Amino acid sequence: MVIHGLEYFNPDPYDVPPERLLRTYRLLDELYWEFRMQLLHIRLVSKTWNEFAQPFIHSACTVATLVEDAQVTQLARAIRIVVTPFFVPCDCWFGDPCPPCEHRRNQRGNFDQILSVDDRLSVEVLDDADMELITAMNDSSHRFQNLLSLQVQQGLPLPGEHLHAVSGHFPALVSLDFEWYSESESGESTYIGLNLPNLKSLRITGNRGESFSIDDWKVPKLTAIMLEFLSNSIEDMVARISRIGSNLKVFSLSEWSRFDPTQPTALWTTFPNVIALSTPIKFLLAYPPPLGHPIQYFRTDDEDIGTNRDEMVASSLLALVMKWPTCRGVMGWFKWKLDFDQVLRMDVEGDKDDDEPALRSLVVRLKVGAQLDALGVRYDDSFGLTYAQAKDKFGSPDGEDVVAKYLDMAEAALG
Repeated sequence: MVIHGLEYFNPDPYDVPPERLLRTYRLLDELYWEFRMQLLHIRLVSKTWNEFAQPFIHSACTVATLVEDAQVTQLARAIRIVVTPFFVPCDCWFGDPCPPCEHRRNQRGNFDQILSVDDRLSVEVLDDADMELITAMNDSSHRFQNLLSLQVQQGLPLPGEHLHAVSGHFPALVSLDFEWYSESESGESTYIGLNLPNLKSLRITGNRGESFSIDDWKVPKLTAIMLEFLSNSIEDMVARISRIGSNLKVFSLSEWSRFDPTQPTALWTTFPNVIALSTPIKFLLAYPPPLGHPIQYFRTDDEDIGTNRDEMVASSLLALVMKWPTCRGVMGWFKWKLDFDQVLRMDVEGDKDDDEPALRSLVVRLKVGAQLDALGVRYDDSFGLTYAQAKDKFGSPDGEDVVAKYLDMAEAALG
């Protein structure tokens, strides 16, 4: 028997088909509910099938309220645990709690209860871990022997000593996601030694990249790295990552990263195996992939296309794709459903959106989607839905080409 949705429990979020490499973080909710629905259908078939499904019932748990005795047992058996924060952590998280935080902490889960279970925990994937849980994990690492994937809560920079302890206690990790604790915020050294021989995917967020030190990192199996912080030099970051990521297949840089278009780039020769790349679109236009490079997928911040009123960037992207024989798809940070809702609303009401920049952005995006689709290249939104799929799913129910009609109306409205 096959239970669909078990991909939700995959510890490596980038162990997916190539066309999904740049959208895995957006799929977690979808995968979770697919798993839950499949499990419900199996349990309703018969008593025997219900018994078969019992071990899977508590395989995914969310910690959001006070942990009751019954939930302690569930959490001990869970394969994936998501810790839901009550609030955005404040500065007191690295010292004594302030009164409001103390009150909130008393209302949330007590992880000591979970760690008091005699048997070791089954958890393999742990999401949104806060400092309380990170400390508990480091103090009781022998109970987390199955842990393969750790995501630290967003907005909670992880100090070097805690990250170093995580590296020492959990060498089996294949995926790690944390926020960089920069020197400008802490006033302390930003040196962090990582020794994770099985690590395959690494995601680091933060607001500064200048203090990013990886000289002695030992991550020989790393194939995917996402750096979501400002960097004053893409070339500098490429040089740093080359020391640990010569076998990268997925490489993502923040759209705010800067580069000098008058200088050559070493990205393509440094990472000859990359098949999925996320950079500012202007970087790709300045340094198109050389012939023979295997790169297939590219992600861009949609603002780079949509807000360019003379459509120069969009036209350049289309021209590049036509000369890029290995290109299979482009992804932007938008949602086709919202776009087609606006298209149908204008078709029914005949009213244009008063937000002219947003209207121009949508016009350009629809044009790019149609033209890429004609070339056989995917144009995915942030949920992995292609232009063609969106048109079939959200377009006019009577088969009318509402996109063409909308573009005529929108361009007439824009003058």
